[in-house]
Amino acid sequence: MKKRADGRYQLKVTLPGGQVKWLYGKTQKEVKEKKEELLMMYGRGVTETRSITLEEWAKIWWENVKKGKTGHSSQTMYQVTLNKYILPQLGRMKLQDIRAVHIQQFINSIDKSRAFQVKIMNTLNGVFGYAVKNNLLYGNPAQYVELHGALNQRQALTAEQQKEVLERCENTRGELLVYLGLFLGLRRGEIVALQWSDFDKDMKTVHIQRAVEFIGNQPHIKPPKTKAGERIIPVPEKLRKRLQTQKKSSLFVIPKRDGKPITQVVLRRMMEELNRKLSFPLTLHMLRHTYATNLDLAGVPPKTCQYLLGHATLTMTKDTYTHIQAEHL
Repeated sequence: MKKRADGRYQLKVTLPGGQVKWLYGKTQKEVKEKKEELLMMYGRGVTETRSITLEEWAKIWWENVKKGKTGHSSQTMYQVTLNKYILPQLGRMKLQDIRAVHIQQFINSIDKSRAFQVKIMNTLNGVFGYAVKNNLLYGNPAQYVELHGALNQRQALTAEQQKEVLERCENTRGELLVYLGLFLGLRRGEIVALQWSDFDKDMKTVHIQRAVEFIGNQPHIKPPKTKAGERIIPVPEKLRKRLQTQKKSSLFVIPKRDGKPITQVVLRRMMEELNRKLSFPLTLHMLRHTYATNLDLAGVPPKTCQYLLGHATLTMTKDTYTHIQAEHL
């Protein structure tokens, strides 16, 4: 260890392979810590990573892990969170220099909903997690970050609102949308992709095995997002009677006039028509949330709820979709 004319300390380190590294620091302690870190990194097979930036590593992560491996909406989400938010703020920093405090400051500066913050953190956790897997980092600094803002409360319909929806949707184009959402708890894409052949001959069960993803305005059929998304759901009597009266002029339960699945614009217009008849605003996801809440109120076991909703984890079912309502108390 030598002290330089500029006041800094320097140390020459010869690695086991013969490669020489010069380390510098303001104190002897700082230099010793750098030496320990260097030797640990060498032992893990990583010696030339200190200069790589977050932007450079994010591109490697994208190409190897995410590009073309998720749905269109997920691909767009990753691109937006990276290119519009993360990289302009943190992209030029060296990967190994980024600490939890830098990410926390970045998140605190974003004037976005908590739900959007979660999307940003999902991207950051993916990037840093991949660095940990490849021995570029000891740990993931993004895992310690706290989000700000209140959680968006998912709203379930009250018993009175459910009655109003069922009465006023009758003979509208959105009638089946309401029934499929409220009595099967299907996601928007699952409703649009639903075919008559998915029901058994007595219409007592339905096999959910595909979904629609809107790219632009057009629907594109795809498999469920996860393995848990494929499931067989019992069809309640009220829905079964309604389905048995429907004309089957297409493969799809809710088709366009040409028999193909409806577009995003058509879906939006159906919901707008329905909302004009209601005393409160309604979304398709409120119907799914109501289905989940009704399962909970009826005492259906959590694991069964998880299966019926097509959730990959029980935590998602418990934390996201059910809450204690006044009438339950």
